[in-house]
Amino acid sequence: MECKQFLVSTTKKILEKSPLTYHLVRNLSSLDPRQMASKPDDCLAGFRKVLDALIAVGRLGEHERNSVLEEYTELLQEKKHNLRQFDKHTLGLDEFYLELLKAVVFGTVTQVLASAFPAAFIGEEVYSLLLSFLNSDDCRASEMTLQIFTFVGADIDQRFPNVAQRLLPVVQNFIENGTAKQAKYAVACLNVIVGNKERVFGQIIDHLKQHFTLESAYFRTALVSIGHIAMLCPDMFGTQVKSIVSKVVVKDLIMADREDPRISETTWCEFDALPEETKVKIEGMKMMVRWLVGLRTASASASSTLRLLVTVISHGGDLMEKEHVSAMERSWLRYMAAACMLKICCCPPYADVLSHEQFQKLALVLQDECPEVREQFGQKLHKHLLAMRLPLQFLAIFALGGVEKRRPLRNQLRQWLLSCINKRRDFLKQHTINSMKLITILPDYVIPYAVHLLAHDPCLPKYDDVPGLVQIKECLWFLMEPLITKNEGYSFSFFKRLIENIKQTRDNQCPNDKQAQLKLYAVCDLALGLVMTKTTSFVLKDFPQEPVLPSKWYTLPDKNTGVDLATFGRTRPRGALRKVSRRPRPVAGGNVQMVQVAEIAQVDEEEVVDDVMAVEEEPSPGIEASSAEEGSNSPSSAQVVNLRALRPTRRDRAALSEQQPSSDSNQSKRSRLEPGPGDEAENSSDQLRQRGVLVSSNEQLRLT
Repeated sequence: MECKQFLVSTTKKILEKSPLTYHLVRNLSSLDPRQMASKPDDCLAGFRKVLDALIAVGRLGEHERNSVLEEYTELLQEKKHNLRQFDKHTLGLDEFYLELLKAVVFGTVTQVLASAFPAAFIGEEVYSLLLSFLNSDDCRASEMTLQIFTFVGADIDQRFPNVAQRLLPVVQNFIENGTAKQAKYAVACLNVIVGNKERVFGQIIDHLKQHFTLESAYFRTALVSIGHIAMLCPDMFGTQVKSIVSKVVVKDLIMADREDPRISETTWCEFDALPEETKVKIEGMKMMVRWLVGLRTASASASSTLRLLVTVISHGGDLMEKEHVSAMERSWLRYMAAACMLKICCCPPYADVLSHEQFQKLALVLQDECPEVREQFGQKLHKHLLAMRLPLQFLAIFALGGVEKRRPLRNQLRQWLLSCINKRRDFLKQHTINSMKLITILPDYVIPYAVHLLAHDPCLPKYDDVPGLVQIKECLWFLMEPLITKNEGYSFSFFKRLIENIKQTRDNQCPNDKQAQLKLYAVCDLALGLVMTKTTSFVLKDFPQEPVLPSKWYTLPDKNTGVDLATFGRTRPRGALRKVSRRPRPVAGGNVQMVQVAEIAQVDEEEVVDDVMAVEEEPSPGIEASSAEEGSNSPSSAQVVNLRALRPTRRDRAALSEQQPSSDSNQSKRSRLEPGPGDEAENSSDQLRQRGVLVSSNEQLRLT
């Protein structure tokens, strides 16, 4: 028993501060140099599972997976000789990998090892070796070393005070005078290794304020450092950073064009090729985002920041519209404004602040004139959606990739969309979610957001614009294809019910705009048509719950009118839609006239009924209306005009000439007219009924 307790305590000590999971511990042998030399294929498979475990606990980003795997594969191929010569009795694992860090090509693998197994890098000798890397002229080596110190440097000031005394000045120098990336990692490292953060970071901020000018070579570094300090310590420096954002970043930086007008022949370039002023503006945008992410609940500041970023996108990247910015700079500013909006919306309180118009402007970046902007924005969108940081509505943005002209980019967008959908499906398989949470995760619920987004797409100016409808159909199918054809749990009835529910609502963005409602219904018809035509197996199984719609995007129609036909340019008195019960088909008799009538259904004042509806309209000018019989329950002024009878076909005329008044005459298979409560109508009205021109309102039309 004592031996067991000793082993447990020893294991806990070794795995201290490690993101301990079964897959991580089970596959740590993939980092054993001897196993890597003898079984490279098995180690590669195990290393993939190690990365999965690190991504699950947030130690590694999903977007970093491929680069780490490439580096690990290169290590297996190029360092076979070094791996075979590893001897655990003469060389520690930490020393072996730190030697590899000198070859910066394998620095990421060392970083992963420090993240997965930080206890292996704790010791004064290891810290001294890491400090020597910080003094290297290679920026990549210093960046990797700072990240390793972030993982293994907790409580270093108490456990190894001599090392901490040597480390603090070096890290502070990176924060104040390093590159942007060095400053980023140095702030994270200092946040781990110091205890009195308010005093240390306060002194650093006071020193960084001296660089808030374009004449300073460390303006970008100062913005990066203060942004990360505000994100990590929002309670200590939130108010102080707010003043810097409003007075320096927004007023003196983003809204000012100081250099002379610039012209470029291309629309894109590498970041390092941009002018320094544009680089500083980009870092200023990022700083605002980091400050908001740290606060997490500053909705008012987030709203004003989103308005500023949307204005940058709307003005094509030239905020002040002075034409001082070149084409490639405008492309970068549009992309960074969109990326910053995505980062802000990763916080749920800020995503609720985003308005409909701002979301639509953001989505249109996927159709930007610059292909590099479209690709970079799609990559950022995929990164946040794959990590499930963005709400489901942002998945609808991928629908705009349906009109992408470049085939490689279109295929890449399709792969990104499919991976995001599969990520959510796998999450639902592994976790038990209640019904209210399901609508925020299930990828099928992206349809209402996509329909609303496409209904407001600029390519659809009117509901009957054919070229615009063709583009909308392409966008819909681009999004719906993986939901329908590559979905084991696909439910035809769910999709059909969901789209039909949208058609029974109004656009909450502009509920009184008739054209907006018509465009919304047109997009619904296109989506419903795709569901009907693309579904290969119609399995009419019930979905676990009734489809619901987001109230922010859709609102119920007027309670007393149901479906508002005034949207379609018609006028009628309130309450003219009413629910009626199905009545049995009448037996043919002498007073029953067989005419061709319009198939019209009836609706209740409070409920929309799909199967039977009766619509009562005002008679058209120039057509005499027959008076309703006394005692009728329907309004006497409402009449239904048979439009087909105004221009009867040859078959209609033949049917009318052959009908007999006897009770055993053959019935037509078309809709028939039921007799009203009284058959004592005037002769003129009887003649009009026989001609099929007019139908009294107290007579019911049946839907066959």
